[in-house]
Amino acid sequence: MQLVLRESADPQLRAFATPAYRALPVHIAGDLRIGMQFSGDMATILHTAIKDVCDVIQKMPVNYTRYDDNRQIFEVARGRAIRAQTTLTIDDQLLWSYGSFTLPRHIWLSMMRFSAWLEPAIIWEWQKLMNAYAQSQGRILDAQQMNRAMEWIDPGRTVLRARAQVERLIERNHPVYCIWSGKRLNMNTLDIDHVFPWAAWPNGDLWNLVPANRQVNQHQKRDRLVSAALLDASADRLNAWWHDAYLHSQNRLVPAVFYHEARTSLAINDTTPTALIHGMHHRRITLRQDQRISEWQGPRSRNETD
Repeated sequence: MQLVLRESADPQLRAFATPAYRALPVHIAGDLRIGMQFSGDMATILHTAIKDVCDVIQKMPVNYTRYDDNRQIFEVARGRAIRAQTTLTIDDQLLWSYGSFTLPRHIWLSMMRFSAWLEPAIIWEWQKLMNAYAQSQGRILDAQQMNRAMEWIDPGRTVLRARAQVERLIERNHPVYCIWSGKRLNMNTLDIDHVFPWAAWPNGDLWNLVPANRQVNQHQKRDRLVSAALLDASADRLNAWWHDAYLHSQNRLVPAVFYHEARTSLAINDTTPTALIHGMHHRRITLRQDQRISEWQGPRSRNETD
């Protein structure tokens, strides 16, 4: 964390933030997503920083977090190191090249189910640790600044990419329809919806961002999981939206980002419409089984979608 870690003679503190990590822009977190490309010195710095982070994870929490009988809880398998290049694209191939991190399934499920209680406790303990480090350096940290640094990316920010595409289409008088009701939308009735609710799975991928009627999204669907039947019934509208908004964008990077995100988060080998819907069904089943999210069957009545 650039906010609280400065140059220090303490090697333990330097291990948390290496020179490459410190060289990253302060607000780079918003750009570290699938499909993003970096070039020149920034590509080299980012590649080195990721390798350094992998080293820290392997040498510290993976090594020292153990069961009572001294067995390691987590496992790391490092990938074959790749050389830094002048261009770096964050995709599944790059990420797998750094290796894998494995934790027991029961721990992962418990962390998801109790995240509402775990997250505040972890953040509080981390802030205490940072304060202790700062005090050892003779510094006092600003509490409000620390709180801002600990905030996750606002889900409202993740929908901006999709909203920009909707505005582009509407400006050209291209019809945009609610994915769930099929009703035509305008800027007054538009909402950008996460197909799979952000509260259950914080995913801002392009394929997961769809136009929806504001009344339907905010007062009916909310944080519920779409049913299998509704997902099938909406497949044609989903395909049309993906095609018009992302895959035929004038910005050539948009289709590349769409495909990279879909392959990675849906664990599919190809990006045909059939494969995408199949991947979404698989993800839907996983969320339903793991988190027991209540299902939504679709808009209740015609009047409520107007």
